[in-house]
Order: sequence, then C-alpha cells, then structure tokens
Amino acid sequence: MPKTLWRLMGAMAGIIVVVIASLQNRQPVQLHLYFWILPHVPLVLLVLLAMLVGVAIGAIGMWWDRQRGDRRAGLTKGLGRAGRTIASPAGGATNPGQSSSAGASSPQPGARAGDSHPPDDAPPPRA
Repeated sequence: MPKTLWRLMGAMAGIIVVVIASLQNRQPVQLHLYFWILPHVPLVLLVLLAMLVGVAIGAIGMWWDRQRGDRRAGLTKGLGRAGRTIASPAGGATNPGQSSSAGASSPQPGARAGDSHPPDDAPPPRA
C-alpha cells in the first residue's frame, strides 16, 4: 500500500480513539491550578487540551530539529535540500555527490559556489 494511505489510516484511527476517549470522559472535574480553582470543568476538555499541547510541543521540537539540521548542513533559505548546484574547482557546476568529468576534488563542506579560498572558520594551515 502507498505510504499516504497508511498515514491516512493512522490519522483516522487516532481520531477515532480521541472521539471514543472524549465520549467516555464527560464528567465534570475540579481543576486546581496554582492559586486558582476551576470548578465543573469537563474532563474531556482537559484531555483534549493536554493532547493538543503535546502535539504542539512535538511539532515545535521537530521543526527546531529540522532547522538545526539545515544549519549544520549549510543550507540556507532559497536553497532546497536536494539538487542544489555547487561550482567545482574545475569551473563546471556539479550536483553534490556527483563527480565532474575533469576529475576535480569535491568542494569542502561550508564552501560557497565560486569560493577559491577556505571559509573564515577554517583552521589556519600548518607550517
């Protein structure tokens, strides 16, 4: 089966579980939050709120991890993950992971297209 169908089925199963849990937890409860007391809050609202907060924290965590990974890989805005073109030292442009026909060495990580010198954060050459 296609991956999209599996994701759709998983989402539907998750929604069904949330609906069933919501219908079974309709009784009112009293919420003590530091100095406040909220009487007669439906338990279903607290369960759904806790689920939404968990999903939001997970989504923010995944977004943060993706941004960190992009920065480590040297990707910037406007450049895609795959198919970006890097100039080779031989003057031709190659895609990362492909060798040029001239047999030139691959560019250093962090090097920009057209750079003929090492990046600013490169260690000085040994004497």
